[in-house]
Amino acid sequence: MTCNGPDTSGASPATDQEWVQEHSRLGTFAEFPLDCPVSATALARAGFVYTGEGDKVKCCSCHTTVEGWTPGDSAFERHKRLSPDCKFITESASLENNVHSVAQHRTENGSSDSALTGTLDDPSDLEADYLLRTRQVVDMSDSLYPKTPAMCSEETRLRSFHNWPLTSPLTPKELANAGFYYTGVCDQVACFCCGGKLKQWEPSDRAWSEHKRHFPICPFVLGRDVGNVPSESISADLVRSGLNNTQQPRNPSMAKYGKRLQTFLTWMYPVDKEQLAEAGFYSIGNGDHVVCFHCGGALEEWKENEDPWDQHAKWFPG
Repeated sequence: MTCNGPDTSGASPATDQEWVQEHSRLGTFAEFPLDCPVSATALARAGFVYTGEGDKVKCCSCHTTVEGWTPGDSAFERHKRLSPDCKFITESASLENNVHSVAQHRTENGSSDSALTGTLDDPSDLEADYLLRTRQVVDMSDSLYPKTPAMCSEETRLRSFHNWPLTSPLTPKELANAGFYYTGVCDQVACFCCGGKLKQWEPSDRAWSEHKRHFPICPFVLGRDVGNVPSESISADLVRSGLNNTQQPRNPSMAKYGKRLQTFLTWMYPVDKEQLAEAGFYSIGNGDHVVCFHCGGALEEWKENEDPWDQHAKWFPG
């Protein structure tokens, strides 16, 4: 890695103010090299904006420039070491300490029952994930998402897989469809929206199912409009439901997740209505009778702890 010291010529207050928000800094990384070992998200979070030259970035506060990133580099730690008196670094110190304590708690109390590994970009992502999962925070501002706007396009995500391991059981197309782009490290992929990372894929894994299982509060998984641009003129909701996209839906008016969820306003049965809507079902207002908008399959007499996705696949595998 190479770097240049702080720019003593200074910059106008207006220019600095423009990059105060992380999402504004992240927006400068649209043309950032995909093969850089340090993600655009991590660089923006560490106070950097992209200069448009190679992998060179510049601090929005002290104007230090850094380039030549290598595997294992920490954007924040490099920034801190090269410019310890930077205002961005000093003001972030106390927050970083608080985040570390939360992340440590999450690690000590977390557990995994799968060989498939799910990770988040850095401690601030761990904090958000922990608070959401424990219901200490119920929702987050949509302005926080997507984490990597440069990867909103499915075609762009697909192009990131040019060095994808040929031995991987999952195809780049399926992964890009599920919101993932290739990080360039082994078989690790990251979601453009929530920043969640997955690796060590197995033959029985399905991209959408694992995305939903490991990062259930990802706005993209939940069907929110986060700027995703599908590669084909197929409704993102059809793809998100993991259904057969080669056929037209039986009830196109219910293709949107939000539309389906609205049909469950008076739902009082043991299966979660949000899970039903995510699995493609809508209520017809007759007891617990639900219908899939795509294949037209109907199910009723739901029992406690039954999974809508499993039941859908069991009774209507096509």
